Amino acid sequence: MTTKCWKIDNLCGFTLSQSVSFAGIVTLVISFVAMVCAFITVKDISLDNEYNNRPVHAINMIFSLYCFSISMYQIIISVMLLSKRSPFLCSVWFVSHLSILTLYCFMFTAKVIVSYHAKQYLIVTLTVLSAVIYEGVFIFFMFIVHSYVATMQ
Repeated sequence: MTTKCWKIDNLCGFTLSQSVSFAGIVTLVISFVAMVCAFITVKDISLDNEYNNRPVHAINMIFSLYCFSISMYQIIISVMLLSKRSPFLCSVWFVSHLSILTLYCFMFTAKVIVSYHAKQYLIVTLTVLSAVIYEGVFIFFMFIVHSYVATMQ
């Protein structure tokens, strides 16, 4: 008998169903906060007439526009996951977040490169830290949802 490292039976004593609810609720909260922050950032940057000449502002604008739209999608897919935990919706949530994490990795990398080139090392450090935390949390949630789907089949 073989065991798989990605299979989770419970999370701190909670069932997988409760853990999927936790992952869905935390995803909603994180996505809502990210969407609000992105909206505020886009609003503030768009008031600055010089953002076309400043690469850090430009990458922040691109990152915020991407974050706003993806956060809306994450909210919708998480509400669907919380309302009905069918294998299909769990799979959609899993595959969607796999794609989202890949794209966020590219966005975080672009932000780090532009900020590093502009010699804004504190921003580079904070961006790397944010990326590691964000990606890590959602990878863990993906393990939970995938394990839940495996028990449903």
